[in-house]
Amino acid sequence: MGKIYIVRHGQDTDNVLGVLNGHRDTELSELGKAQAEKTAEVLAGKNISVIFSSPLSRARETAHRIKHRMGNVPIIIDRMLIERDFGELTGKLVADIPKLATKTVHVRKFHFALEGPGIETFEQARARAKEFLKIMKWLYSWQNIAIVTHGDMAQMFFAEYNNLSVMDALNLPYLGNAEFFELG
Repeated sequence: MGKIYIVRHGQDTDNVLGVLNGHRDTELSELGKAQAEKTAEVLAGKNISVIFSSPLSRARETAHRIKHRMGNVPIIIDRMLIERDFGELTGKLVADIPKLATKTVHVRKFHFALEGPGIETFEQARARAKEFLKIMKWLYSWQNIAIVTHGDMAQMFFAEYNNLSVMDALNLPYLGNAEFFELG
């Protein structure tokens, strides 16, 4: 079995402002571009055959910076990798999550929105991660791949791969911008 590298996108303009972006299509900040370049340098030596990316600009730009360091590695855009939909909380301040969501959990320094109008649950996000990993195992089992996604989805990939509950995964360290971990 090849290795799977789960990469969170670099810092974007909403991250800078403390805004819950979800499906908002924001660009990388200048720091985010530098973070993506640094991650690309590290991943360049990992013999990656293909890069998968969320369709959102912040993830696509991170994926292209990784590809630039690797040469002729294809990027495949897949909607299954998009961040959780935060429904009516999209575009609101992260600090307002406890006031706006109908159910939250506070883990370390984060408040996670569990329920609220239009919010995709972590269980739904984990189901997407499960399906995506199943496809990757079938199509790319002997190749190293990179998956450029978002913070909450990265947690769900880790949960699914390691058979952890959603709450156990949320209690693990959260990926910083342009950080990655290895599965396999």
